[in-house]
Amino acid sequence: MTREQILNTLYDGDTIAKGTAQYVFATAGNYAIVVTIPNHRETEQVLQYKLSTNPTTDPGTPTNEVITGNVIGVTLIGVGAGTTLDAEVTAVGW
Repeated sequence: MTREQILNTLYDGDTIAKGTAQYVFATAGNYAIVVTIPNHRETEQVLQYKLSTNPTTDPGTPTNEVITGNVIGVTLIGVGAGTTLDAEVTAVGW
């Protein structure tokens, strides 16, 4: 599930935008996730990760961030079992 939203346009023409993704994890562990920022052709920097789960469990800690074009990939360390994860990433790019 992805939605697009530009939050702000900077003086140099870059934008602050966000993208979302949803995942379901049946067991606890470490998982790779990707979030696309649809309004960017190139994402330069991640400003914030917002991770929420249902039911409430440990959403994990983002590590090993990789940005390729407008796709951000991270590994979540220690995701709780039996959860739906909603990931929202706010980033700067063009």
